[in-house]
Amino acid sequence: MKKSFSVGQKEFDALLDLLSDNREEAGEKYERLRAGLLRYFRYKGCIEPSELVDETFDRVARRAETFDPDVSEHPERFFYGFASRIALEHRRGLARQFPLDGSEATNSRLVEDSINDSDLDHLEQCLGALETDDFELITEYHSLDGQARIELRQKLCVRLNATPTAVYARVSRIRSKLKRCIEGHRKNNL
Repeated sequence: MKKSFSVGQKEFDALLDLLSDNREEAGEKYERLRAGLLRYFRYKGCIEPSELVDETFDRVARRAETFDPDVSEHPERFFYGFASRIALEHRRGLARQFPLDGSEATNSRLVEDSINDSDLDHLEQCLGALETDDFELITEYHSLDGQARIELRQKLCVRLNATPTAVYARVSRIRSKLKRCIEGHRKNNL
């Protein structure tokens, strides 16, 4: 994900102006929007959603002048448009960080993302510590590529009697658990 920079007072004022001309009302809308974005990122299975909310506000503040109130009466949609993109970037980053399909491409990505052999050992340990259902889901979810992957995920949805979004959310929670486990192993080995 792109690194955020510090937003100045001018950008923050432009962000508040998007929400309302009245500063008190803008502050209230800001807090409600912040809470809504936190729920949104949690629902999407993102790790550290508060950081992603901050990133959303930073990006909106930098682009606040481009919002056209004539096009949309609801500036909240502008914020959620950015949030959607940030959530996608976050998921892609996690997929690069924790690929689990064992392919050659995955192994080269592991090297590129500076995951060393001890991290692979940690990943194996953390996978082994998962409950059987979670282990089977995460390994099956990442087992194939291309059209076969799409068909497999459709079958998973039918088998689990869940929507694709629900399955993805469950997989994201398992990934988050794996990431925390690996980070815990890293800290213990320092």
